[in-house]
Amino acid sequence: MTPLSLAPMKLGYGYDPNVVTLSSLLNGYCHCNRISEAVALVDQMVEMGYQPNTITFNTLIHGLFLNDKVSEAVALVDRMVAKGCQPDLFTYGVVVNGLCKRGEIDLALDLIKKMDKLKFEADVVIYSTVMMVFANTNTSMMHSSSSLKWRRKGLEGMLLLTTPSLAAFAVMEDGGMRLTTQRDD
Repeated sequence: MTPLSLAPMKLGYGYDPNVVTLSSLLNGYCHCNRISEAVALVDQMVEMGYQPNTITFNTLIHGLFLNDKVSEAVALVDRMVAKGCQPDLFTYGVVVNGLCKRGEIDLALDLIKKMDKLKFEADVVIYSTVMMVFANTNTSMMHSSSSLKWRRKGLEGMLLLTTPSLAAFAVMEDGGMRLTTQRDD
């Protein structure tokens, strides 16, 4: 089914899709590598009078990352805001995860700084994602002063926000990170 066949489905079958069903269809397109149809579906949703919600945008952002459309995924966060839909912590987590998986650690750290300015505190999932990148990164990057400051902030943030998961401790151990309050400056 293509996005363009939604109008006849609505009229011909008596089925009135809503944002939830359309977002589910969007998820299917994204996971089947049919990203152009996913984008077209969101555009059609708007044309049909539906207001995409945060879940809709998060699904499309994730789909864009799955299809290596990094710049489009990052730009969609700004488009979200322009459409009156505020990103949530999950949105930022999807973007940080997508950036980290593609080795874009500087962009991920910039986004976390932006989150701080917007009064969004990174959670244990976001910290763990970035910590995993540091654990798997070459040693010159891991020992740079900005990296050390961020790793310290990330560790402290994880401990203050919630009890870190076993996975988070495994990341820290595998990456040679130790929990200390000692300054390395």
